[in-house]
Amino acid sequence: MRNKINTLLILLIFCNLSIVAQDTLFLIKDTVLVTPGTKTKFKGNSTVILNKSGEVIEGSLSESTYLWTGRRIVLFMGGQPVRFNEKGSVISGYLAEITALWTFNSNLLLRSGSYVVFTDEGFLLQGELLRDMQFSVNEKNIEFRHGFAVYFNHDGNVVGGTLNKREQFQDKSGKTKAYKAGTIVFFDNEYNVISGIEPGNTNQTQ
Repeated sequence: MRNKINTLLILLIFCNLSIVAQDTLFLIKDTVLVTPGTKTKFKGNSTVILNKSGEVIEGSLSESTYLWTGRRIVLFMGGQPVRFNEKGSVISGYLAEITALWTFNSNLLLRSGSYVVFTDEGFLLQGELLRDMQFSVNEKNIEFRHGFAVYFNHDGNVVGGTLNKREQFQDKSGKTKAYKAGTIVFFDNEYNVISGIEPGNTNQTQ
């Protein structure tokens, strides 16, 4: 039994791996591992998460790497975590360059370094704008601030972001309220504001 344990330890060391817990591996050095459908190089001195098949579904990239999102190949930032779905498409990560991406019904440019989240089909759910941009909110064009995250539902409709100008919306009680520029707002399906965080204030308003 002791010999088997010693053999396993030797194999792990030569493979640059060590076991942390079930379904995770700690990488001693930069290591190329299997992800669903391909192979990817992951950063040493970091932990990766595995699926039931032993494929990596989350880990920090060793270097900036082009990966498939379900709709296009995107360059993701080295040293930062990426997450894959079971089909092998990236569903979250950090952009290594200015990148054009699509929601279900629109396209937009996102800044380098932006944290992005995708649907399994590769449509954008979250990203940080390269420049100020208008999106339709209850049939009115509302401008959202660049450099901050915007959020979309699976239909491609904006559900949250940082206002670039003072705007008026209804809250969930049906009352009309003014929200100053810089406020982070989130909407329900009827575009009532369910959360508003004003600049310099961590408390939510409704």
